[in-house]
Amino acid sequence: MRKVLKVLIIAVVLAIVVAACSSASGGGSTTTSEAEQVTTTSEAEQVTTTSEAEQVTTTAVALPAVCRGQNGAGMKVGFANLSESSDFAVLVREGIQKVAADCNVQLVVADNDRDPTRTLDNARNFVAQKVDGIIEFNTHRDLGEAICDVIDGRPLLAIDIPQEPCGVFMGADNRAAGEIGGKGAGELAKKLWDCDIDQVVTFEAFSIGGINTDRMNGQLAGLQSVCPDLQLGDFENWTPDVANSIITRLEAYKIDPAFEQGRDYLTAHPDARHIVALCLNDDGCLGFHSAVEEAGRSGQVIFASQGANDATHELIRTDPFWAGGTAYFPERYGEMLIPNIIRMINGEKPEANPLLMKHVFISADNIDDYYPLP
Repeated sequence: MRKVLKVLIIAVVLAIVVAACSSASGGGSTTTSEAEQVTTTSEAEQVTTTSEAEQVTTTAVALPAVCRGQNGAGMKVGFANLSESSDFAVLVREGIQKVAADCNVQLVVADNDRDPTRTLDNARNFVAQKVDGIIEFNTHRDLGEAICDVIDGRPLLAIDIPQEPCGVFMGADNRAAGEIGGKGAGELAKKLWDCDIDQVVTFEAFSIGGINTDRMNGQLAGLQSVCPDLQLGDFENWTPDVANSIITRLEAYKIDPAFEQGRDYLTAHPDARHIVALCLNDDGCLGFHSAVEEAGRSGQVIFASQGANDATHELIRTDPFWAGGTAYFPERYGEMLIPNIIRMINGEKPEANPLLMKHVFISADNIDDYYPLP
């Protein structure tokens, strides 16, 4: 009997021990599960946090390089173009529109059409539409003060023609651009004629003042740097008539006037066989080129223009007397204008003042590097 009782007691004890172990084992599983759950939650939170961080990083990186880190989200900018009849101005507008879209800027576009009344009306309309900043391409420099009064403290970037006193200038480095072009013409004249130049004719825009003077005197200085013995007189002291000089200055920077005045110039210089034509823009040289062809005097004139736009590319490639053109890269203006107007709207200073383009002389030797054929 005692033996049976002892066996029963041992059995009960063993049952209790097994139950305890089983309970302990079950509690350990719960703890492990909870730990795993905490770990999983923590990892999930970590994944979420990482995902959010990646999202923020992606948003920052999503701005193209042309924005230079400037995000114009929520900004409205007015752009008044010089004239939609100008190929150069159209390229400027298209470039600005592209970069504005890339940098999240709402752009309001107007056409000044080289008209002073319309230019002021456009400025007033920008204010009425509550733009945050303005990009102004206006050939009438004397309107600067009136425009500044109208826009009432809004940031203003002025393309190629200063708009004082409130505008920050962005555009051509006119003296440097001129010197590059004149040097290009001189190098071709030296190669073809050993610098034996009879006449120099310039196609200018007297009315725009300092820009014209800087660019055209720069071209003459560049020509002189290659052909130093030319009789150019005191051209740096700009006047329409340069005394004691082989220079003739013409106010003709559009195709038709350049053709008409160029034709008269050729008639007045029938014996000139080595003429260098230096032009404020492409149109002046294009108009004169047509006059030279009409007169049957191709091969007597070397051309160097400012702009190097599409209309001149075929001539640069194929005409041995078209030295080339100084590139202003109007299609790239937006890459400088949009990031800097965003900075100014945000109360920051522009990257520089003035903001100047870097110029390159485009000739038959390098045109395909910059403007390859399709």
